[in-house]
Amino acid sequence: AGFARAVKALAYLTVVLAVTLYTGSVAVIGFINFTGHVEHHSGLHCWGSNSLDCFDVDEHFGSVLRSAFTLLQLVTLDCWASHIVRPLFSPHPAAAVVASIFTFMVAYGLLSVTVGVLVWSTVALARSHGDHDSIRAMQEESEIIQNLCDHFNATLSIEQRNTLGIVDMQEALRNPQIAVAFNDLKLPVADLEELFLHLDKDRHGAISMTAFEQGLRILKQPATRFDVACLSANIEGSAAYTSKLSTKASNTEDGLSALRATL
Repeated sequence: AGFARAVKALAYLTVVLAVTLYTGSVAVIGFINFTGHVEHHSGLHCWGSNSLDCFDVDEHFGSVLRSAFTLLQLVTLDCWASHIVRPLFSPHPAAAVVASIFTFMVAYGLLSVTVGVLVWSTVALARSHGDHDSIRAMQEESEIIQNLCDHFNATLSIEQRNTLGIVDMQEALRNPQIAVAFNDLKLPVADLEELFLHLDKDRHGAISMTAFEQGLRILKQPATRFDVACLSANIEGSAAYTSKLSTKASNTEDGLSALRATL
């Protein structure tokens, strides 16, 4: 999916580049024709006695297609100043200025956007792979929880019960497959007793299968902002309660010391 998006974006950028080259070619040719200094037969402009000191305007800007190829050379920054812009500046300064502006706009603008699209598509592809792995892991964990629920439902059905106790979970762990399933879940609890204490919110010593399933699924979900806020509130409440107990204990100790002194 990420590669397909990148190809689609690059196709759009290619069309934009083609339209930009065509527009720039027409603009440069227009400025060249506007100056009226082109020799209509050869378009050769020389500024020295050496044949290398000549610039053939018709060869580089004689048609829209030739002008487009010349501008593409400018965009790649391949000898853009020494071979194209400087020789063109003497007979056609306006066209040279337009070609320079076009070069900077496309080379450092449009091509930078192209590089950005490639980087974005690469990051999006890597992120999609990470999301795919996360979704697959969540599906595997959901299947494990469902298998555990099926096992305990079958056990409770045989014994004609509808609640699950810690003894039932301890006996189930003797089955190697059940033990491996609990280990694969990697629940954020230290042992089975802590898990059951977390699931048994009413402290009845037994839980329903619905509570068992929902509790496991909640434990595997990522923590939300509300969960973090509740945890912070509980920690602050526990700290305040502990501080009050410490103050009461100190007052009691002082009272007992005073009573001991009077006796």
